[in-house]
Amino acid sequence: MGDTASNVPVDGVAVTAIGVAVIRARETERADRLYDDPLAQAFVDAARAGFAAERWAQLMAVADQFYEGRTVAVRLVDDRVGAALDAGIRQIVLLGAGLDTRAFRLGLPLETVVFEIDLPDVFAFKEPVLDHTDAVPTCVRRVVATDLRHDWRKALLDSGFRVDTPTCWVDEGTLGSLAQEWSQRVVATLTELSAPGSLLGVARFSVDRDSAPAYRELQHLLASGAKQTDSLEIDFDVERWLSGLGWATEFRSWNDTVAPLGRPVTHPDPRVGTIAAVRRPSSQAQQYADQIRRLGVKQMVVSVEAAKATVELLQRAAATQTPKNSVEAELVRRATTTQPPTDFAEKFAVSTEVITDTRGNEWMVHTATARDRAPDRTVVYVHGGGWVMQIADGDWFLCGELIMNAAARVVIPLYPLAPEGTGEFVPDTIADITAQLITDNGAGKVSLIGDSVGATITLSAAQILRDRGVPKPHLTVLIAPTLDIRLTEPELEALDEVDPFLSPAGCRYLNSLYRGGLSATDARVSPMLGNNDHLGRLLLFSGTHDILNCQARKYAALAPTFTGTHLEYHEASQMIHIWVTSPTPEGQIARETIYRALR
Repeated sequence: MGDTASNVPVDGVAVTAIGVAVIRARETERADRLYDDPLAQAFVDAARAGFAAERWAQLMAVADQFYEGRTVAVRLVDDRVGAALDAGIRQIVLLGAGLDTRAFRLGLPLETVVFEIDLPDVFAFKEPVLDHTDAVPTCVRRVVATDLRHDWRKALLDSGFRVDTPTCWVDEGTLGSLAQEWSQRVVATLTELSAPGSLLGVARFSVDRDSAPAYRELQHLLASGAKQTDSLEIDFDVERWLSGLGWATEFRSWNDTVAPLGRPVTHPDPRVGTIAAVRRPSSQAQQYADQIRRLGVKQMVVSVEAAKATVELLQRAAATQTPKNSVEAELVRRATTTQPPTDFAEKFAVSTEVITDTRGNEWMVHTATARDRAPDRTVVYVHGGGWVMQIADGDWFLCGELIMNAAARVVIPLYPLAPEGTGEFVPDTIADITAQLITDNGAGKVSLIGDSVGATITLSAAQILRDRGVPKPHLTVLIAPTLDIRLTEPELEALDEVDPFLSPAGCRYLNSLYRGGLSATDARVSPMLGNNDHLGRLLLFSGTHDILNCQARKYAALAPTFTGTHLEYHEASQMIHIWVTSPTPEGQIARETIYRALR
């Protein structure tokens, strides 16, 4: 193994990592073990050579006293990580990782990224031992050698941490080993880094641990030769504090938590236990969803009858343009407005041309650029609107953001609306427009972005481009698409309860208008059912309070089977259908992800 004795952390709080490895190795030897850690013994064997005999005996004695409680805690964290994976989380951060081996032993999915944060001294010992064992992680493992009392935020971000995806934060006692000031700073920082839906588990202690013999022994061990040791106490109201930071918390007593494991580790104080916290959406996102509910948008598609009435009203509004109330006025605007808003036209240079498709339909195509600089790239933007409405303010907003933040020329085709505009020719025409732009500018300079049903059209168009042999666009972005217009997923009923925007019944009717004479399984209207190989790089965005989230998850699950297609899936907890274009922090994070990908 080489000389690892000189790297063994024998002083300070880092020595607890070896003690926990001792506990995990002992647990692994048991016939009734709660988990299996085949690497733990390698750490124990390597560490022993670095300790004086008396100090090693002291460490073993402390491990004996903490064994039952700590080994149960390891299993509880394993279960917490498993629950996070079941919830779709694929980003895990281990705070004070120590000699943790979950990246190796839990069978984490390949696309999962585990960030291990701990002191450089810990990794100076850990990495050579792992190298000697030839152990291979089942997921992506990234070492972040830093002190949580320093600028660990930058170190984590530099390691590839994504602020736009939910995270499972794992703490097995590190927060309790820091002074209260530092533990609060750590949690405040991780809160800033946490997308909605992120998970955090924190232990709550309500006893004077300094009076417990085991903790006195541990403090004595840490103090022997230690450079600096902070308090082992968290003595403030953790639940209230986390709630104030935007976390929803749930407390479970230690006894209730460990009872199913059958180990003798009960505690007489019911206030001792664990706090499971979930990052809530921002207040802006909650207000935005509430606004959508108050406007009654969902009532327009809550049933087949409602959707039919909406379409009839749109057609009548487009013909007469004499609205009777504010709702009809908005429908008139969405049915007839094809020009950019005044502020958009004033801010950007906009040109317009009219093209004719193979069916003889005229399309208005806007091209918008910055007035003060040449664009670096071109984006074809396909708007939403349930197949039956024109481009919305949110679409114009995102187009403007693309111009300013991604130095893009944005080409905005306004396709014929259903029932006249159907999947029989709309995706082909989008493909025609994109192919010409690729010929003129090069595939590396052209990307496709679609929102809602526009994303459905966009994915179908990408498949058509591939079938024609056109070079792949630089990037294809799908924002809340309908991927299978049949909408038959069993999860739809539950999602309908939380979605303030869409409803399956009405959407199926609108989808039938766009289908035209095609089968509902035709890739031109249900692109998930088509050939999704060799599409290049895709970004897919979905919120968990969108009925279409179940299809996004299904597509993301299929993605590893695609050849020549790399899908990057971004799911936002409790976000609604149009969250990416919303004026919320969550929407801003998603948009910044798009800008970076375009650049």
